[in-house]
Amino acid sequence: GRILLLDGLQDPGNVGTLIRTAWALDLTQVWTTRGCSDPWGSKAVRASAGAVFHLDIVGVGEADGGLAETQHRVWVADAAGTPITHVPDAGGTDWVLAVGNEGAGVSAAVRSLGPGVSIPMSKGADSLNVAVAGSILMYVLVQAGRDGDV
Repeated sequence: GRILLLDGLQDPGNVGTLIRTAWALDLTQVWTTRGCSDPWGSKAVRASAGAVFHLDIVGVGEADGGLAETQHRVWVADAAGTPITHVPDAGGTDWVLAVGNEGAGVSAAVRSLGPGVSIPMSKGADSLNVAVAGSILMYVLVQAGRDGDV
């Protein structure tokens, strides 16, 4: 299935927004690492518009624990990564998209699990909010799985 990994996100609004997008795009699970804002907290539940009740939310504890064993392709959101539109084998039906902490990004353990992917942006724009970036990347990966190309 298609899985979203939330690695150490601190803002419950971002957590809920990403869960809502994951549900809207028909992802199967959301994984959270230790230290991630509680997806069941009131602000996250509100931001998810109830999507937390429709998705399998799994705490994975140590970021690299069970993840190293996954058979899924892992894509890591990284502003310095390859633009997602230039990744020929993006998409498919079995993948994990990892998004990281609002300030620090993903942990070193998660970064080591797969290639970094980014969103091409205009010159002068240096970053996007994690909920916005994660939502765009999820959409592109889902579409690539449907179309066979990004």
